[in-house]
Amino acid sequence: MRISNIITDKVVAKIPYQGKPEFVVELAYLSRDELLKLRKEATTNVYDPSTRKMEEKVDQDIFLEQYAKKVILGWEGLTLKYLKDLLPIESSDSDDTEIGYDTENVVQLLKHSSAFDEWVTMVTASLESFRHSTKN
Repeated sequence: MRISNIITDKVVAKIPYQGKPEFVVELAYLSRDELLKLRKEATTNVYDPSTRKMEEKVDQDIFLEQYAKKVILGWEGLTLKYLKDLLPIESSDSDDTEIGYDTENVVQLLKHSSAFDEWVTMVTASLESFRHSTKN
């Protein structure tokens, strides 16, 4: 038996956010190879005049957007009440107002909430999180 013949391309799981069971995030497990591809897509070579050498530079905005698209596939139950616990916001809307899933909202949440970013990183790094999930 060859490992390469039984590796699955993508495993997806719906996982409740820590301490907020109504906020469920659909996450994809990405292999190390996939993560390296994302990094490579966001990397350019730039000349550093101080060292007189070409150096790799990762464009964090490009990486974050690609990462968001590949890893966070959806969510449900994110309300203003929960968002207030993740990042500073100003809104006169009801705490029950739901925040819709789209790439821009995901990127903003990852950029401005270290708690959410760290949770996504921790969960997606643990294969155990995906043990009882579905293959997509």
